[in-house]
Amino acid sequence: MDHRVKSIAIHQPNYIPWLGYFFKIFMADQFVFHDDVIFSPKSFTKRSLIRKEFNSQETQWLGVSVKSTKNQKISTIRINHESVKIGKHINKMEYLYHNTPYFDFYFPKLKNILLSIDNFEYLADYNIHIIKEISALLKIGRSFVKSSSLMLDKTGHDYNLSIIKLHNANLYYSGVGAKEYQNECAFKENNITLLYLDTISYLEKYNYPQRQGNFLPGLSIIDSIMNVGVEGVREIFFSMRQIFNPSQSI
Repeated sequence: MDHRVKSIAIHQPNYIPWLGYFFKIFMADQFVFHDDVIFSPKSFTKRSLIRKEFNSQETQWLGVSVKSTKNQKISTIRINHESVKIGKHINKMEYLYHNTPYFDFYFPKLKNILLSIDNFEYLADYNIHIIKEISALLKIGRSFVKSSSLMLDKTGHDYNLSIIKLHNANLYYSGVGAKEYQNECAFKENNITLLYLDTISYLEKYNYPQRQGNFLPGLSIIDSIMNVGVEGVREIFFSMRQIFNPSQSI
């Protein structure tokens, strides 16, 4: 009988997310795109962080224009192709990263991934495409599924718990932000190990070099790929994996 731990992580399909998002994918056997929860215009689902200027500690948003109304699920949000400005996002990245060690090799690949936006009607599908392509670039071979395909009639914390139980997982990787609303007792009652991945705290102690200025956490994964390359990102993931393990779980 196979007694190996089956781990899972769940997250909204964000736009070119940060390093911590991909670390969750790296850690989990199964990654679920939570695409049938309510869309928030101020979330990372339609926008990503990048450094504002060279040697600046300020950040700016790169946002995708969408057509949305109140109380729409993420899976139903359409891209506003008439006003979307992906070209400006690419130009900003080229400006910031043109002198980084890995620009010549990886930037054309990332540029092509972003330019695929014309092939998508829905924001979630576009974001999922980006995430899967970058995961492949990072040599992270994982199983992906959309929560909208699971047909579960649940909300909030119960929804996440139902997803975990549906996949017969006994280890759930969560971001630290979820501590505010998660029912940790429910995980114990269902014999599910809950482990918080505090990537920000790790990076505050162990920065990767950023040629654009002093270290800024939370930037799009493109920042780390440009500065340290795929192998550098993977080294960060392997180092963090040594710290975050089930023995530190709730």
